Amino acid sequence: MLTFLTYAEKLYIGESIRDKDIERIKYNLRNNPALCGVYLLALSEAEGNLLEFYNARLLQLPIYKNYRKHIIGIAGSEEEAVQMVADIMEECFDNTGGYNVKEYLGKCS
Repeated sequence: MLTFLTYAEKLYIGESIRDKDIERIKYNLRNNPALCGVYLLALSEAEGNLLEFYNARLLQLPIYKNYRKHIIGIAGSEEEAVQMVADIMEECFDNTGGYNVKEYLGKCS
């Protein structure tokens, strides 16, 4: 169904997601996103935004048929996704002194 998702080499994984489930989650995202109760984190393409996250189940909607995104993280819940965004931004600032997360993540991959 969906073959337009790519994943960062350094994929951020929420604490609630077990390592052994990651490949199954990726498979379900490609074939049946309705089975995925996860949130995906990605760099935002919207001007003025840095990161975005959304429920993976949205990918089954027709509007996402040709959706292309580079996924930087997978969270088990909305709350976990919010915390992961905060953690990534803090990590970026601690390592670079700024919030150019796109550049920072490019160097981390």
